Amino acid sequence: MYPRKKLSEILTILINGKSCKQISEPIWDKITRIETISQWYINSEKVWYFQLTPEDRKKYSINKWDILFSHINSIEHIGKIAIAEKDFSDLFHGMNLLLLRTDSNILEPKYLYIVLYDYYKRWYWKPICKKAINQASLNQGNLNDLPIPLPPLPTQTAIVAKLDAAFANIDKQIALLRGNIEDLKRVRESVLNESFSGDFPVKKLSEVCEKTQTWNPEILWESSFEYIDIASIDNKNYEIAELKEIAWNNAPSRAKKLVEFQDVLFATTRPNLKNIAVVNFTKQYLTCSTGFCVLRSRLNTLNYKYLFYFLISDILAIEIVPFIRWAWYPAISDKDLFSLQIPLPPLSTQQSIVAHLDSVFASTETLTKGYQAQITDLETMKQSLLQEAFEGRLVKE
Repeated sequence: MYPRKKLSEILTILINGKSCKQISEPIWDKITRIETISQWYINSEKVWYFQLTPEDRKKYSINKWDILFSHINSIEHIGKIAIAEKDFSDLFHGMNLLLLRTDSNILEPKYLYIVLYDYYKRWYWKPICKKAINQASLNQGNLNDLPIPLPPLPTQTAIVAKLDAAFANIDKQIALLRGNIEDLKRVRESVLNESFSGDFPVKKLSEVCEKTQTWNPEILWESSFEYIDIASIDNKNYEIAELKEIAWNNAPSRAKKLVEFQDVLFATTRPNLKNIAVVNFTKQYLTCSTGFCVLRSRLNTLNYKYLFYFLISDILAIEIVPFIRWAWYPAISDKDLFSLQIPLPPLSTQQSIVAHLDSVFASTETLTKGYQAQITDLETMKQSLLQEAFEGRLVKE
């Protein structure tokens, strides 16, 4: 086991980026932004433009092997990190990014990157962040106090070399597996879209869906009900991931729509995210947010699962584009959604299409889970190698 030192004790510089008013003229200096940083590299194309003083250019320059670390941003960006593998003469260190510079006589920069990125990982930072409505922030003291395993410099270099070689092979396998998952996704989407491309008659959704009810939860008086909001939807698997039990007197103002078994919920805010799910259970007073359009099939005309598959298809995604309002908060109204047309073969054909899509989705999901399990095993292997490295078992001094 190597001795540990606080991060602040082994850095020569830890400084926040330049904060200044953005200007539109691209003739001025380029400043890093959160989109600029990604694993292992800094992209000098996604930038802001500012006019800096000569003093600021010197202060906020990015040198070879500097590390940029996101400590103030939306929660998913906290802990995002990149390392500069060259000097950037035309790019400067921007706000909400900490710049970490090491003394190369004490600390191998790439070794520190591996500790921060691979060992602690981004999930480490999220629980200790201070969260606000639109952003989260990591207390710089938490970063300063971070314990860093510190073997001698030659050992650090040897660890980096061994991990680089091992990780390159593991990452190649992970990339292939993720490519397989993307291929399965494309196959599924292709089959889905082809299912609605036949020469079928069409009907407006309003003609094949029942009217649904709204209500006021206050009528329950000293009781509670279960509630579905947009955050309840898992839009990768198109399912309701959780229900929230809400007391009648704490009900959100948007808790107005009663839903039933086999209703399809379509989130009308940011519809491109496809927060869509089928209600596959029965609960009294089950309620969803007015941020959903509730689509209830006329059973003698429209199969609810056929409707669901149509709603998640790219065909519907294209149809709704002209109706989306407010670029800063895109949304479609229930009325506009109900005005769209759905291909409507006979019920027997709908059921056949559903059976085929169920089979395709089930088989691709099984394969996807298998690939994901292999990815998890490979990530576990990386963590085991890291554990060996920082406990002194990977490289012998």
